[in-house]
Amino acid sequence: MKRLTILCLLICWTFSGCSKKEVEEVFKPSLEVESDVAEYLSDELTGSIPVKSNVEWTVSLLADADWITVTKENGAIQLKMIENETVNERVAKLKMVGVDGNVSRIVIVKQHGNTPTLIVDKAEIAVEPTGADNLEVVVKSNMEWGASTNVEWLTVVREEDMLTISVAPSTQPGARIGIISVKGELPISGKSITITQQGTVAFEADKTTLSFGLDPEEAQEVLVTTNLEWTVENPHEEWLTVVREGDKLSFTATPNPLLSRVGYVTLKSPELDIRITVNQAGNTPNTTEFDRQVLIKLYNTMGGTASTLGWDITQPLTVSSAWNGVTIAAVDGKNRVTRLTLTAKGLAGPIPTEIGYLTEILEIRMENNYFITGTLPTTIGNLSKLKLLLLQRSELTGTIPVEFAQLESLENFAIHTNKLSGSVPANIFGRLTKLMTLEIKDNNFSGELPADLLSHSNVSKFNFANICPQRDGYTITNCP
Repeated sequence: MKRLTILCLLICWTFSGCSKKEVEEVFKPSLEVESDVAEYLSDELTGSIPVKSNVEWTVSLLADADWITVTKENGAIQLKMIENETVNERVAKLKMVGVDGNVSRIVIVKQHGNTPTLIVDKAEIAVEPTGADNLEVVVKSNMEWGASTNVEWLTVVREEDMLTISVAPSTQPGARIGIISVKGELPISGKSITITQQGTVAFEADKTTLSFGLDPEEAQEVLVTTNLEWTVENPHEEWLTVVREGDKLSFTATPNPLLSRVGYVTLKSPELDIRITVNQAGNTPNTTEFDRQVLIKLYNTMGGTASTLGWDITQPLTVSSAWNGVTIAAVDGKNRVTRLTLTAKGLAGPIPTEIGYLTEILEIRMENNYFITGTLPTTIGNLSKLKLLLLQRSELTGTIPVEFAQLESLENFAIHTNKLSGSVPANIFGRLTKLMTLEIKDNNFSGELPADLLSHSNVSKFNFANICPQRDGYTITNCP
């Protein structure tokens, strides 16, 4: 072993530059026996203790014992013993030592006295959930004996001095324990063999889909069955709340004034995850009340009383004085929002995605609200009747969504003096055939203008002074 270590050190130092400590960790010496205690009956005269080792080793008695001799043969400790004719057990201690002296082990040899004795070579066995066949346990005794079990999922068969044990597969989540009792014909203490079978990995929820109404009053519960540690990943939806109590989850949802919505809650464990889908019914769009709820969402999201909107959101849309800057017109017999004129109203924060549900709107003016943040909602692309969209002089980021290509009625689009970035997207402006005015200057765009913009049917009417100039450090390279 020492020669091998030196050789490996030379190779490692020469070619890899590794340390002696690293080499010794690879070649860590070991001495292993199945059990540190070997038991024998009083009339057993020989014994063998198998040894697993990656080093040369020696064995000797720690103290004189005239009833036992110890030798090393064929990688095992060989024992020769004199019959114990007394009623007292006797013990000898053996010491195994690696030849380099860097590993050692103590083994106890116990010879029972000339009394009724039962010896089992395994007292505990661990089994996987899949079960096991032909597990063997050696039983030595100087009397008649038998074996039995206390559970149906264990089968025990005796053949001479050998017990063969079979363990059925487990379907339960937790571990289970079975006992095999070995008893002799005489009233002496028996022996027991404990079989511990691990449970299957279980992580289940009794419901993975929940449904709430428009105005839910009661919470809904989900029960989790598991033998794992787990956590709840909080939902990102502000309308959904989850409270955990042990293995029970309680879900609550706020009233939903708008479209139906879906939320997801993930239960996470080291082995697997469970996703619970939460659906909530919504109102019918294209109605007066639905438009009102969109305005309430905008009011609450973009400033409320901190803005200068001056809306009384408790009033219906029929009271036009309560909705300053909102044009309301009759469409198919319903009062619908057709214009938002919210220039310099002190709006702040992100534009709510619900703005894309104002399907009768013709104009959106939110310019000169210097603290509008976030990205452009993709839902604005749903507004097929929109002709005017003014969002300049704010703090908008991201880029122009591809969904804006659906704004087939758009004539005027101004979003200059924001913080949009990347390249000017292709396949948007070429499809906006009615576009007459485009103002995207003073952003963080770079690269080239897309070909569909440069070949637009109304390109002669575009003022590229309102398109090309960008903030410092950002350039568009192919301006006409």
